[in-house]
Amino acid sequence: MPKLSVIVPVYNTEKYLRECIDSILAQTFTDFELILVDDGSTDNSGTICDEYAEKDPRIQVIHQQNGGATAARRSGVRCACGEYITFVDSDDWISEDMYRIMVEHISADIVICKLMRATSMGMAEMCSSLNPGLYDKRMLNESFYTTMLFDYNECRPAVHPSLCNKMIRSEIIRDVINTVDDSITYGEDALCSYICMLHADCIHVIDQGLYFYRENFESVSNVYNKRMFSALISLGMELKRQFSEFGCDLQSQVCGYLSRHALECIRNELLYNSNASYKEKQKRIKKFINSPLLADSLHYAIPRIKDRKTKFKLTLMKYRMIGLLYFL
Repeated sequence: MPKLSVIVPVYNTEKYLRECIDSILAQTFTDFELILVDDGSTDNSGTICDEYAEKDPRIQVIHQQNGGATAARRSGVRCACGEYITFVDSDDWISEDMYRIMVEHISADIVICKLMRATSMGMAEMCSSLNPGLYDKRMLNESFYTTMLFDYNECRPAVHPSLCNKMIRSEIIRDVINTVDDSITYGEDALCSYICMLHADCIHVIDQGLYFYRENFESVSNVYNKRMFSALISLGMELKRQFSEFGCDLQSQVCGYLSRHALECIRNELLYNSNASYKEKQKRIKKFINSPLLADSLHYAIPRIKDRKTKFKLTLMKYRMIGLLYFL
């Protein structure tokens, strides 16, 4: 049985897929299996997966109809044999020492490293305001979970929601990923990773950027998503439902998290909905803001957010001043 299972959901990323797979196969840590899940790709991604599987016995390929990221990850988890499980998105890449460094700390249930964003301007560290080190359950309750989903002082999550910078004990991820609804298409990483962390008895945070996220302007996050409004509301309702059995003031963090991401949804509508008039955009945005969950979240979050610019934007949102939001 391998120590680690690496799962890569693949969907139409032939341009970057070889770089992704090569970075995994170049790891200085070698006791892993690689599971490539071709999620109904319509380009040459599936063929590329098969080519690599023919050359390396550690690789297995799953071909399935398109079901989205969560369904692809679940298929990979179902086949995984590793003691720990981690994920890589198929247009990203990783440091050659990533798994060697993280495996050194797998006395913990979950090991987390820093994420690096690769842009045309160079590398930048993605959000994280946690001190590195080992957190036992007492420390998790006192200083980890309290700002995990949303830190009102920093106006961001203290722990990035990505699954890809985390190495998770297989028993935990197997149980949790089966509770994630495939219909959640926005923030599905958050729903899975935060619940995993709540089930952990100890978590080790590493102060090194080992995972490289490609800011890909051709990706689905940079095209118009007409379901983004409803998807965020669905995510918020599911986060509140899942968090109801835990303490740590998680419900209040959901309010900040939803409010902050609502700005992204409005940006998506204003900038990328090229088929709608400004008046039609306004109508859709106002309906979104009027949803009870978001209205309650804004009411709770705005007085507590410290960042003045974000507080101002959320206030404009609350009072439906859409025209001003367009220019911010």
